[in-house]
Formats: sequence, C-alpha cells, structure tokens
Amino acid sequence: MKAKIALLNNYPIYDAANRIALGEYPAQHVWGMWELRTDFEWLYAHSSLSSVTASRPRLKNLARKLLPLIGDPIQSAFVLRRIRQIDAIYAADQQTATGLLLLRALRLIKTPIFVVIHNGPRLRWTWKLLRAASGVFTLSPAATKLAHRKLPHTPTRMLTFGPSLDSPVYTNADGDAKDFDFVAAGKSNRDYVDLHAVAGAAGLTGVIISGSKIFHYTRGKCVVTSDTNLNYSEILAYIRRSRWSVIPVSDISRLSGLTEAADALAVGTAVLSNSPTSLPYTTNAVKFYASKDELSLILKGRGITKDQIAASADAVSMRHFSIQLKKALDDAVEKR
Repeated sequence: MKAKIALLNNYPIYDAANRIALGEYPAQHVWGMWELRTDFEWLYAHSSLSSVTASRPRLKNLARKLLPLIGDPIQSAFVLRRIRQIDAIYAADQQTATGLLLLRALRLIKTPIFVVIHNGPRLRWTWKLLRAASGVFTLSPAATKLAHRKLPHTPTRMLTFGPSLDSPVYTNADGDAKDFDFVAAGKSNRDYVDLHAVAGAAGLTGVIISGSKIFHYTRGKCVVTSDTNLNYSEILAYIRRSRWSVIPVSDISRLSGLTEAADALAVGTAVLSNSPTSLPYTTNAVKFYASKDELSLILKGRGITKDQIAASADAVSMRHFSIQLKKALDDAVEKR
C-alpha cells in the first residue's frame, strides 16, 4: 500500500494539478508531486485561504497577516479530518502549515511534517514552530545557512527548484526560432530600468512584460501595448523565441526568479540575472552581470549553445529535487 502524503501550499494544489494535466501550467508548481505521482498517494484540499479571499481585498489583507501566525485554516482542516490516514505532511511553503506545526509542538498530532523554506520567515513565532518540523528543505545557500542557525536540531536539506522537463506545457510547445535578443517576464521584485535603457541604446529586439503592459522592442524602438489576458503558454512562446531570459531583481538579497529561470531552461533559453543570491544556480546556461555595460555586452554577444542549455536544464530539473524529497518522506514513513 502506498504511503499517503498531504501536500499544502499557499495556492490551491488542486487547481495547479488540473492546469498541469491540461498542459496550461508547468509541473514544478506542485513541488515534486508530479515526479512522485506514482510513488505516493497524494492528498490535497480543493481550496485554500488565498483562493477564498482572492476577490475580497480586506479579507485578503487579513489572511496575509494571519498566515504566518496560524497557517491556512482551510488546508489544515482538510488534513486534520484525515489525520489518521495521512503518513506525512509536506508543506511547499513556510507559512501554510504553521497551525499544524503548533499542534505537533503541543504533541496533539504526531504525523511527520516537512516544510520548504524559501527566504526564511520574518516572525520569531514562525521560526519557533518550525522547530517542530520533522525536516526542512531550503532552496539556496543563504536560506540553508539561516536554517542551520535558527533550527540547529532540525534536519535540513538544500534542494534545487527547477523545471519538470516532461510537463505537458513544455512538451506541447512548438518552434525554437530565436528571433528575440531577450525577454523579461517577472512580476515581483523586478527592476527593469537598466534593461529598458540597454534595449534602446543597443538596438535590441525583445519583450518586457510588466504587469498588464508589454514593451515590444524592435531594433531599439519601443511600442507599448496592454494585455491583461496573457496566458502561460503565450508567455512561454515569448521566452522560447528569445536568446536570453533576463531577470533583474530589485532586492538582490531575496530568492527571486526561480519560476522564470525554470521556464527558460525548459524551453531552450539561457538565463541572465544580476543576483546569484536571488538565483542560486551554478550552470553554464545561467549567467550574471554586475553593471549596465556588462548587461549590454552579454545581450549583444554570442548566446549559449542549445546543448549547454539542455544540459543545464537537466542538471537543475525537479528530478533531482524529487529524489531527495522521496528519501525524506520514505524515511519518515518507515519510522512511524
């Protein structure tokens, strides 16, 4: 009989899984479940606190404040109703399972809980509750160092978040012509000022997608359009057409751009960023720049070969993430 794993996240896993099956979303967004879909029986709620409050601004703001304190009550209730069936709980973010961690700290539940730490919680309360976790997974050297300091007695594994290369959204995509010099499609923690300047001055061709605005550069000339209905496949099409996916982060101390980088490598596009702390990859197809001049030089220069990008994509793929995740879950289930 397969072990039953409850998967939680700050967005509804049910919706993400459906979109992945329909070829509308990459499978890394279910955090290893795709690769391990036949190894375990996965349980997850059809809803979440974020989805319920999404269209209600006041409730959304309240939920954002409560999440690091009590977790997601909707997903927690889903788990608690099935707690006797569940062999392990796996939270793909550092806040959703806070309430369940409190119950485990109080010895009201004994089910193993594993948590993915992204940038590290800001509240001391959250860190205290994380001591009750059976193990934590980190995504960068900076987060790993922080976890070792804050959670000296909690097993910590650093994993690499990358693309699920067999995602239908990738395998169904067509064409690989590189007629753009660059694309930039990140929404949060981005600063596109230098990229705009370089694109115009160097006469580059590419696209910057920022909110509802799309900046189309053709040999340095910019035309701005608006599109609030741009879907994931359309964004991937822009990335696929580009030699470089540029990820210029504004706060270089925070983990950012992992989703964008994973998409780029999966569809054969190299990645260029200004912060190795934000994007902790050490592969040939991920490069970093320290100045506007260096950004311009790289974008105007020769790109990365297709074979190098493919090798880099495989090196950081979720296949490696899932191997470590499976080992942790198997060990916890065996000890119960």
